[in-house]
Amino acid sequence: MENISTLTLFVTASLAGLGLTLLGTRLLSDGLQIIMGRHIRATMNRLGENSWNSISVGGLTSSMIQSRISAAVMAVSYAGSGLMNLQQLTLFLTGTALGTIISPWIFVIETGRLDLFFLALGILPMLYARWDQLAGVGRIVFAFGLMLLGFDIIAFGSGDPDALLILLRDVFPLHGVLSLSDIILIMVFSLTLSYLFRSSVALLGLTMALVYSGLFSVPVAVVLTIGFNLGATIIPVLTSRRSNLVARRGVAIYFFNHLIVAALLAFGYKLYLPVLTTMANAIGSVTTAQSLMFASVVCIPMTHVLFNIMAVVVSLLLRPLTLSLVLKLIPPPAKKQPQHLRFLGRPSHLAPSLAIEQANQEVKKLSAMVHSMLGMTVDLFQSEHESVDQRIKKYESITDNILDELTVFIAKVMQASLSKRQSFEASCLLQVAIELEKIADCCEDIIDFQTSEKIFSEVAQELKSFFNTAFEAYEHIFPLITDQVHTSEKAMQTFIDDMDIIIYESVKVYDALLEKGLRQKAEYEAAVGVINSIRRIVEGSKSIIDIKKRYILPDTHLERA
Repeated sequence: MENISTLTLFVTASLAGLGLTLLGTRLLSDGLQIIMGRHIRATMNRLGENSWNSISVGGLTSSMIQSRISAAVMAVSYAGSGLMNLQQLTLFLTGTALGTIISPWIFVIETGRLDLFFLALGILPMLYARWDQLAGVGRIVFAFGLMLLGFDIIAFGSGDPDALLILLRDVFPLHGVLSLSDIILIMVFSLTLSYLFRSSVALLGLTMALVYSGLFSVPVAVVLTIGFNLGATIIPVLTSRRSNLVARRGVAIYFFNHLIVAALLAFGYKLYLPVLTTMANAIGSVTTAQSLMFASVVCIPMTHVLFNIMAVVVSLLLRPLTLSLVLKLIPPPAKKQPQHLRFLGRPSHLAPSLAIEQANQEVKKLSAMVHSMLGMTVDLFQSEHESVDQRIKKYESITDNILDELTVFIAKVMQASLSKRQSFEASCLLQVAIELEKIADCCEDIIDFQTSEKIFSEVAQELKSFFNTAFEAYEHIFPLITDQVHTSEKAMQTFIDDMDIIIYESVKVYDALLEKGLRQKAEYEAAVGVINSIRRIVEGSKSIIDIKKRYILPDTHLERA
């Protein structure tokens, strides 16, 4: 009966402590994204073709959101919508591992009752702060408290290691020399935990707590650490099955690189473990007992660092080999796959900052397509080209699909835990996309009006001149939508006033057409329809500027809300 109680306490405490640690890592990620949202998006925009650039962007991104799995899943989504090529995706995924190499060290420091202090310090700003930045700091502080409290609970539940060793020794290898079958069993167990809990940092905290209590030996913990790092690739692999060819190939390369490192470290741990132990003892000798736990515990984060550095090295050295292997294993499909914006993964594991930046990239893509449609519509005022008509109609159909996908995507993003600013930004992006799609509809309407009834050449010339004015209005806002230029609120307000003047001028054009006395009703309706469509383009441009102003400078508008 006593043994059952000991086992029950161990299982209950382990699950409870792991749950608190998982919740802590989630709050830590949310808080960092609230504080560093702009920096995360700026980092993603620096993604280039250079190898070290892509790796560093992946490392910085995962460090700022403290979740390599969330960063990897979002990268798969980026590739699926055409925002990353194969090389960028592969190197970005490799870099994501580097962003979490510091996190497990929090469990090494002897904190006493610092966990309770962090919880007390972070709870009030997290719940009641009016400013997102202060609320984000509160989440981070509270998250550290939860993670340390979870560690303490796990260690408390395994406080009788001798009794637990007797109960578990026939089920799981906890001590002694590891055989090949033991290593395989531990790896399978760690991969299963990785799939279930989806947080390598939390699982490393669990392992370190069990080593600290004396339940796990260092070799067992090292192999578990290797398995957790390999297990971090499982979710991206499963997620990529719903994406396109680039995503599947990139994740496959990412998996093979990690598999090679896992095999080298798991089956060769006897070679480097003495070196790690010596380094851990050296660290322990220059610190006090109050500041550092047992030297054996330090081997776990050191193995974690070693694994991820080796993953980067292997990725760079074996890139041609793994690329050729994956190209053979995953051949291109018979039919070309279209690029789609899809929400991958779970809302609870979403990285809001990355998701909002992906939506922003889709809006830029939509804006460029609308710009092309307006340019083709200008040509139609000079001469009729059936091929251009069809291209504009095709583009309009694509803009409809982009807006539909973007609406579904942002709706899923809204299900996650967002700050006020993040919710506001997501809403603004959707409003801009709606206005852009309406402008695309106007281009198609102008084609229909022109082809339905022949308009006097003199009237058509005036319509062309008016449309050129509308096109110039859109060209003013296009660099702003695509973040090619940045301007002040005063400059944007001046542009909005200019749009009002253009809209007023459309009334004059309308009256002038009435005075010309069009020969028949159908021709008159066609001309008026074109005028209204052009005016709607200008109104849409004005609305986009107004939304963009609120998006760039949202603080005042958030206060009003």
